Amino acid sequence: NAVIQDETEFECLDACLQRLSVEDRELVIKYYSREKTERIEMRRQLAEFLGVTQDALHARVFRIRRNLRNCVEGCVKKKRLS
Repeated sequence: NAVIQDETEFECLDACLQRLSVEDRELVIKYYSREKTERIEMRRQLAEFLGVTQDALHARVFRIRRNLRNCVEGCVKKKRLS
């Protein structure tokens, strides 16, 4: 799991989150909110709301997270080179 290590990474994460569609941004934030058993229930509810299986929900969030990671890494690299 990636951990935000400094202000630059946080700024880049915020900028990259803003570049997502509203739907994807809300989905990834809800998906990772809550703790333990509450998280499991939230994910079940999200899948039901979207009309997809929990596996399909996980795959969708994984793709969003991968794109976010690539965006943040590119942003950080660009900021550190400038």
